[in-house]
Amino acid sequence: MDFDWLCRVGVHGQVLRLKVAAGSAGVQRGMQLVCRTIRGIELAEALAPSPRAALESDGKILRPFGAQDQLLGKHLQRYAAESLEACSRWLADQASSDVLLEVEPLLDGKTLYFHFLGEPSPQTSEQIERLVELYQQRVAASRFARLEEEGCGPGCGTSEKSKC
Repeated sequence: MDFDWLCRVGVHGQVLRLKVAAGSAGVQRGMQLVCRTIRGIELAEALAPSPRAALESDGKILRPFGAQDQLLGKHLQRYAAESLEACSRWLADQASSDVLLEVEPLLDGKTLYFHFLGEPSPQTSEQIERLVELYQQRVAASRFARLEEEGCGPGCGTSEKSKC
């Protein structure tokens, strides 16, 4: 019998049913996984196998969460923490009643979710848009993003550059 997996996703621990993609077999309870959901590419934790049902899945497990994914996640978390701090300062400066709970980056390096208690004001929403733009620029300009895109330089991936 084919199985999907119930996985915990996101900072609020939403449980989703995820299909196992080709090449990602061997999922076990507790494994950290990279998955594609309606929100984008994100980290998931395998909870339990679930027999495939007539219900549609909520996404797909792409692969185990590897060392490169871990490095990327730490990199993005650092920039998200800076965005959280900047937004918190802005809210305090504006004496806003909006309550920021968390800032969550997805593994695509472009998506940043600001989680609020309730709906933020229009002024706060405008500030969030500016902070997301700054986050995306910062990630795109980072050394890590350049390495992901360009590799270590000419000949990257060849036997001459095997220590990249």
